[in-house]
Amino acid sequence: MGDGRSQKMVPTATLTWSVVARRQPLDSSSSQHPKIPGRMGTPENLSLAPALAALSHPVRIGILRHLCRTETCCCKEVVEQFDLAQSTISQHLKILVDAGLVRFRSEGPRSCYCVDREALEALLRSFNALFDRDISSTALARRGQ
Repeated sequence: MGDGRSQKMVPTATLTWSVVARRQPLDSSSSQHPKIPGRMGTPENLSLAPALAALSHPVRIGILRHLCRTETCCCKEVVEQFDLAQSTISQHLKILVDAGLVRFRSEGPRSCYCVDREALEALLRSFNALFDRDISSTALARRGQ
């Protein structure tokens, strides 16, 4: 492709291969550098995005559900809930910790984790407020028709 993209073969859900265009990195000094349009860079969006990105993987959602059911648990207990390697679970837990949704505490050789319930409640409020405004304005627009 002559538009700055290369091709990459990726598996699809049906175990066939599809060609997907992969965008090449842009030169930061170039005038082609993408800009954040409009209100995308607002503080609300910037604080919501990392948490939502952390929840974009089904294993991390499962880990969060497991942690919500327990007060606190060690990494080994989380690993026992999934058919994944300990290193994979640790990586997912680190992403949740970095996003501020899970707290980490070291107890000697053990790594203990628990949900940061205040952060999770704040995320839920922000998420609901985001869509409540959109839904409310849509409903008002429909009534005005």
